[in-house]
Amino acid sequence: MNALDIPTAHALLAACRSAHDNDGVRAVVISGEGRAFVAGGDLAAIRENLVGTARELIAAMHGGIGLLTVMRAAVLASLHGVVAGGGMGVARACDLAIAAEGTRFKLAYVNVGTSADCGTSWALPRLVSVRKPMEIALLGDTPDAPQALHRGPVNRVVPVKELQEGTDRWRIS
Repeated sequence: MNALDIPTAHALLAACRSAHDNDGVRAVVISGEGRAFVAGGDLAAIRENLVGTARELIAAMHGGIGLLTVMRAAVLASLHGVVAGGGMGVARACDLAIAAEGTRFKLAYVNVGTSADCGTSWALPRLVSVRKPMEIALLGDTPDAPQALHRGPVNRVVPVKELQEGTDRWRIS
């Protein structure tokens, strides 16, 4: 489910650095393998060393997300399954987002007693309105893809079978 752990966060940061530093890159697509875009942080790894793991994980994630927001290339999020926790931060940092039908969005921080990271508490109200992000963050609301399209975090919703084709269509054009 693409839980965010330290190796994954460092891989994201390295990929973002590589794309950012390459003037030949015109488009970047961020997607997830398997059943989810990102299931959020790897809570088991975080529990093993709360402070150290959280610091390193957040630093690498914030570095990658920061690069996504200043990338010269267009950045497209191709979303499916669950987009949770830090995955919401990655998705919001992209210029455009396309979501497969059935995609669910969750700021799961309320479930673990922490505040949102990866820039979501700042960016989400700017993508949608103030009240709906507060509902998502404080009440644990989990909007689905059509609700996310209506509220603003995604630009398009397509059938699951057409996600790759829809993503490729944007990347090529």
